[in-house]
Amino acid sequence: MKFQPSSTIVKLFIVLAFLPALSFAQTGTISVDDIRKKAFDESQVMQYATDLSQNVGARLTFTHRYQMAVDWAMKSLTETGLQNVHTEYWEPAGRNWDLKKYSFTVTKPYPMFINSCPKGWSASTMGIQSGELVYLDARKPEDFEKFKGKLKGKIVLVSPAYPYQMSFEPVAARYADTTLERMASMKAKTAEELAKEKSDEEEIEKKYKPYFQLMTDRIDFCNKEGAMAVIESGFRPYGSVMSFSVSLPGEVNDQFDFLTTGYRRGFPDGIPQISLSMEQYNTLAQMLKKGTAITAELNIEADLGKEPVKGMNVFGEIRGKSKPNEIVTIGAHLDSYQAGQGAADNAAGVAVMIEAMRILKSFGVQPERTIRIGLWGGEEQGFLGSSDYVKTHFTEGTEKHYVYFNLDNGAGLIRGIQLQNNEKAVNLMKQWFNTANLDGSKTVSVASAALTDHIPFADAGLPGFQFIQDQLDYFSTYHTQVDLMDRIPEDDMKKNAYLIAVLTWLAANQDSDFPQ
Repeated sequence: MKFQPSSTIVKLFIVLAFLPALSFAQTGTISVDDIRKKAFDESQVMQYATDLSQNVGARLTFTHRYQMAVDWAMKSLTETGLQNVHTEYWEPAGRNWDLKKYSFTVTKPYPMFINSCPKGWSASTMGIQSGELVYLDARKPEDFEKFKGKLKGKIVLVSPAYPYQMSFEPVAARYADTTLERMASMKAKTAEELAKEKSDEEEIEKKYKPYFQLMTDRIDFCNKEGAMAVIESGFRPYGSVMSFSVSLPGEVNDQFDFLTTGYRRGFPDGIPQISLSMEQYNTLAQMLKKGTAITAELNIEADLGKEPVKGMNVFGEIRGKSKPNEIVTIGAHLDSYQAGQGAADNAAGVAVMIEAMRILKSFGVQPERTIRIGLWGGEEQGFLGSSDYVKTHFTEGTEKHYVYFNLDNGAGLIRGIQLQNNEKAVNLMKQWFNTANLDGSKTVSVASAALTDHIPFADAGLPGFQFIQDQLDYFSTYHTQVDLMDRIPEDDMKKNAYLIAVLTWLAANQDSDFPQ
């Protein structure tokens, strides 16, 4: 979809004549067309995304690579001229993981090239190790008994080998107009409906908890039996390897707990853990079930930090004129997982938010409220950085929150916004989106998004929202080794930076309180 500028130059005093609730005109010097020109003709958004994804690379929270990302963000925000550029620490502390070398290949019965990745915070193999593969077909804890004494020195496949179901859906897609219309027509849920939804989610978590506990126990069993390493399926087809954190022994609360525990301190290094592409994992499991002897070589050279490492967020701001202690925050998470370069997840979001701040700062005009950018650490471990920000600055702090805009789910065009059941904010957000006048980006929905950094705001009863974005191929590639710059379309990125710059400026200069 090509961006079509409005045939009418929408100067702010004209906007005000039609939309008196908007207070853009307080500045007197910036127009929507000015912002559009900066965003499209003078864009730096792709350079930001390239620098973070390719020059910094994967940036697992607490690691040296994450510290490099923090340094890069500090430099980038400072160069835009933002005020009060700084970092803030948050708890809990974690541990560094410095991956230096990695390789995995099947050598017998014949050489096989394998798409694979070490899980975050995996232990080292102490050099190249060769071992036979074993499929741990243990569907319940009592099945472990038949493998006792048989795993020492072996490379053990611990995931169930679920056959891949062929999909005939497109690999990448944009939202259909009919889907957006359905989202826009949704009604806010009642208190009873919300309570039932929460109860249903809790019941689903209870049903799946035994599975993730069994997976954890499988890995712990292999470790105690002296296995060389364990292998899990990488979840995604067509050679992609989705890889999360190592599993640590103990009780698992839910799926999120299973996928994110590796950063925690106080555990021994344990057993090396790697992820393989789904089809190749299934192939190896099928061959082992038929009695084929398979040997592989594995090398993981990584340093697991022993000293605690504090988590960090990065901030910069444009100070408000009349309401400096009232904050409009925009943000994205700076951390990534280790398989790729974290381009779509979430260098794209970081780049767009920095670009929006650069655009606004370049006009040299002071907003009424303070505009602040927050680049969060620890999102992948459970919104650790953004949760601390909400607590420190608002729920237990002295600043007044106005609104938070979050960008996370890839680089697809922003098609609208999800208001977390806040029906009172619909009209104001429609006005703001209409003022931005970006073709294809007008959907305002009371739907609730999940699983990213707006959640701590929403949970605290503060306006915090995630945008509706075209999915493209995001849900096939995030957290995989192909999350690279090819996942990021430049046209969408420029449009997103333009839109967020406009929405942010409108929020910072709105006369009234944000509707709740």
